[in-house]
Amino acid sequence: MDVKVATVTNNNIVEVHWDSTLFQHTKDYLVCKRDVTGTAVIDSKVTNGLSFVDADLDVSQEHYIYTVQTIDHCRVTGVVGNIGLPMLLEGSYMNDMSHLSWTAYERWDDGVEYYRIQIKNDGVFTTIAQVPGSQTAFVDKDEHMDIEGEYVFRIIAVSFDSSIQSTSNEIQLIGSSLVWIPNAFSPNEDDHNPVFKPTPKFMYLLKDGTYREYEMTIYNRWGEEVFATNEVHSGWDGTYKGKDCEMESYLYHIRISGLDRVVYDKKGLVRLMR
Repeated sequence: MDVKVATVTNNNIVEVHWDSTLFQHTKDYLVCKRDVTGTAVIDSKVTNGLSFVDADLDVSQEHYIYTVQTIDHCRVTGVVGNIGLPMLLEGSYMNDMSHLSWTAYERWDDGVEYYRIQIKNDGVFTTIAQVPGSQTAFVDKDEHMDIEGEYVFRIIAVSFDSSIQSTSNEIQLIGSSLVWIPNAFSPNEDDHNPVFKPTPKFMYLLKDGTYREYEMTIYNRWGEEVFATNEVHSGWDGTYKGKDCEMESYLYHIRISGLDRVVYDKKGLVRLMR
């Protein structure tokens, strides 16, 4: 009995599916969870369905092989066929790059045609690269400045006929927190850098999408406050009380909490240009 696919869901569930086309008179199946050598049986279960869910796992730490056997009306089990071995993804963030490596998916008869590398952005996974089935490592050099918190990656293995896919566990990578602050902005009609605001990376995001700590205040040369916000996406448009401010330098004061548990306190000058 061949396992069709073993795939990971939510980092704590492995789903195993198999095809019963050649075993139409079989009502029950024996699903075995084995150690990575495939010899020792850790757990087993009899089911009359065509899938099995192994829940409450730490997929990043626990790695198992799954097999399925038929059980006939005399309660005799069939031979062990193809196995299911989900991928285990690991990684690190070094030199401003994400280094990913994973175990090969085991074992479709024709192997893996390609792997998709995906990253989560605003709660949705998107594919950033595709590599051949013979490759089990990837270096992502993109800084992903549109992602404000940690980087969350996963790998998807795709079979040669593209009909079967298996998903790996998810991993989170965190680099050194930083805040890029422009030294000038131009609030005119050309839409080029029209507002002043920082671009943070690896900052401490709360579940509601806001920062654990963030504030930005702008002062004119007389020390008068012309703008203040606690929302990182709300930049200063160069106005005060509904009127355009003069083209000159303004003092900014920005405080923001990083994932490295450091509160970054930034002060400087920004030039307003029109």
